Amino acid sequence: MSPEQARDRAFDGRSDVYSLACVLYEAIVGAPPFAGETPQQQLSARLKKPPPLLREFRHDVPARIEAVIAKALATSPDDRYPDARAFSAALAAAGGDSGETIAPHAARRSWSVRPWTWVAAAGVALVIVVGAISPPVRERIEALTVRVDSTELAVVPFQYIGSAAPDPAADPAAGGVYESLKRWDGLKLASDVAVQDALHRRIEVGVLPLAGAMRAARAVHAGRVVWGRVLTDHDSSVVRVGLYDALTGESLHEVTQNAPGRGADALRAVDFRTLVAALLRGTSSATISVRADLGTSSYAAWQRFERAARSLARWNVDGAITLLDSAVTADPSYPQANLWLAQAKAWRRLPSRQWTTAYIAADRGRAVLTARERLLVDALGALSREDYPSACQSYTALRDRDSLDAIGWLGLASCQAYDRVVVPAAASPSGWVFRSSHEGAWRSMTRVLELAPEAFSALPSDFLRQIAHVEYNRLRLGATGTAAFGAMVELRGDTIAYVPYPIAEFRVARSPATYDAALRFNRDRMLALLESLTQRMPDNADVFEAMTNLLEARDEIIGTPNGRYSALSALERARALSTDPEQRLRLATADVRLHLKLGDFARAATTTDSVLRAQRDSGAGHASALAALAAFAGRTSLATRYLRLSGPGTLRQGVEVVPATDDAVAALLVRAALGVCDDSVRALPASIVQTLASYVPAEDRQRVADALLERPLSLAVQCTGPKAALMVSHPSGTLLPIQQVAARGDLAGVRRLLDSLTQSRRGMRPGGISLDYIIQEAWLAELAGDPRGAAVRLDVALTALPTLSSFIVTETVMAASVARAMAYRAELAARLHDPSAAALWASRVLTVWGHADPSLNTTLVRMRRLAARKSLT
Repeated sequence: MSPEQARDRAFDGRSDVYSLACVLYEAIVGAPPFAGETPQQQLSARLKKPPPLLREFRHDVPARIEAVIAKALATSPDDRYPDARAFSAALAAAGGDSGETIAPHAARRSWSVRPWTWVAAAGVALVIVVGAISPPVRERIEALTVRVDSTELAVVPFQYIGSAAPDPAADPAAGGVYESLKRWDGLKLASDVAVQDALHRRIEVGVLPLAGAMRAARAVHAGRVVWGRVLTDHDSSVVRVGLYDALTGESLHEVTQNAPGRGADALRAVDFRTLVAALLRGTSSATISVRADLGTSSYAAWQRFERAARSLARWNVDGAITLLDSAVTADPSYPQANLWLAQAKAWRRLPSRQWTTAYIAADRGRAVLTARERLLVDALGALSREDYPSACQSYTALRDRDSLDAIGWLGLASCQAYDRVVVPAAASPSGWVFRSSHEGAWRSMTRVLELAPEAFSALPSDFLRQIAHVEYNRLRLGATGTAAFGAMVELRGDTIAYVPYPIAEFRVARSPATYDAALRFNRDRMLALLESLTQRMPDNADVFEAMTNLLEARDEIIGTPNGRYSALSALERARALSTDPEQRLRLATADVRLHLKLGDFARAATTTDSVLRAQRDSGAGHASALAALAAFAGRTSLATRYLRLSGPGTLRQGVEVVPATDDAVAALLVRAALGVCDDSVRALPASIVQTLASYVPAEDRQRVADALLERPLSLAVQCTGPKAALMVSHPSGTLLPIQQVAARGDLAGVRRLLDSLTQSRRGMRPGGISLDYIIQEAWLAELAGDPRGAAVRLDVALTALPTLSSFIVTETVMAASVARAMAYRAELAARLHDPSAAALWASRVLTVWGHADPSLNTTLVRMRRLAARKSLT
């Protein structure tokens, strides 16, 4: 309604112009020219002021057309066109002379919600106005107002050049493309009959130009048009198929295929399925699976797979896993999606139970897989059975097919790294050797990184440190049957080697003579590798995290020679780059560890508290790391809860599942590690044994109890006294047997065994022994009458913090031992009449345990007295 009609004044053709302009305005913008929540508000708005200019909503509207519609919407009739014919003429002139193009634009308001009366009115109005102007301008106006689905395709008849064009209704090229598109479930495809009807209605005859193809597609509301040419020259033909935007004519992608022969004979030789797959795949196709379209008829599954393939081509494994999971949800039997989902999860070292189903589905569909993919399926099957030699055999075949295939080399690295089997070997000093080679894994991995540096992020973050040990307290573990083995790295010439010994022998053996040299060798070659990667991938957080860990192992926590990174500067770079929550937690933990090693206890404590606050709603995924941080901060209850959440592996020490004991074992382990001494610590061991009586057969009960209780009982001996250690019948470690000797009153035997331990560690770095062990050894030394010797044992570690293991705040017991060791050292100093040392160590305990739980109040009260240089008595 025009303003004059709203005022109940006389009106003429100029009112019609106003009404038509309102309809055209809303058709272009997707909103009426005058806003208002009610009709009354809209009416009031049009009486007071002109509407906003079109280009406030649509920047692509030509200025001349905007001016014409603005004139038609003038509040005063005298300022408008005299009638609809003049309005149409002005639109024609504006469209023809502006020199500007009108791009399509989605309406701001869904047309589906508009009343049918409005649609009818709009249709009549546009027929009146647009029908009166020239075809080029009409097309421009149509492009502004037509409603199309940008995900729907319309196939139109092709052009034939060099040969006679067939009947458009029976075009073999368009028909072949249409049938190939039709095989995809879920692909929006305009009916070929509807397209033919649109062509007939618009009298599109003869050779169909692109403009005609676009008009036909728009007529069936398809936003994409598939159109092409068949070019024949002598005895060969080229079929060229393009995908175009039906509104703008923009070419989105084009593919071609050659065929021998002319006309229909040539078209029969065209593989339209492959041609269409290439068209739909687009320009950024990946090469990991060249026949992935054969494995499914689900368009959604295939498109998700293609996006995942592009992620894998960039080695974005976690992103690919999400997309592949989605593809498999859309089509659970899709072989290629299942294959690469299993492979990606295997790379990330996820438990095989999480990807075995995908492997089985891939194996069932291996008929449509390439030879390369079938080798990958065979390798995954072997990995799921932990048959690492067979997996390596498949990956070797993959590498032999193409020596530049990084995936084959990556498989070789992983199958050698994860094989823990130990086999007899007469030539070995121990009589045993590892079946696989960590050195072979290293060489394979370095080849991977030469071919594809981005593959560094495909495997777990500590993969390189597993295959090339660079820090103390790292063992290569192995097994044969039920027997466990361990090996320390050693250097033979310029080759790294590991000689496995049964764990019982290994724990009393000295380090290999070349142990330190081997560590230096690994550190040097890993530094060269990582420096190269930081130059090739300066924005990769994973590389800088690895650099942080390596420089920490090299004791280069701050300033380094030649202007290289230090551990702290590499950490700062990694934290700036990282967006992954799990990695950010690891990096925050590294920040705590590095500042602890630097003696900045306040920064370590503050960062720990900050992380625990930020992660308070975290679940099982981060529980192990958070349990350690909570233990470091003296947060007994929180550490216990996270340790329980972290899973049975950290509590059951390799024994069978006894879930009923998990809560009690977690509580005992945390409280004993922190040095809590209350009735619960004394009562829990007996409670655990009593629970086992209800769940474990009598013949196995003592073995299970030994595995569950050995470590917590050893940690609690200062509270319970050494006799509690006698609950364990067959200790597997070196510490509990000494405590049992103490329980029998043989203090001379205790001194002798401690001296033997000291001799076996000659040449080791101060931080080479875990703090929780040192605390117990120091206590045994004091019990045996040597408090000064006990203080020396603690000082060796506490005054050499940079040499501590990288596990110091990532393993719960070790993290709990930091402040506990300082507290014990403070009390020893008090008993040795050294108030300055007592105050120093007590103040550090108070800093680290500034927000500790009440369970540690007894210890904290003593520390406050010592920090104030007061006596404990």
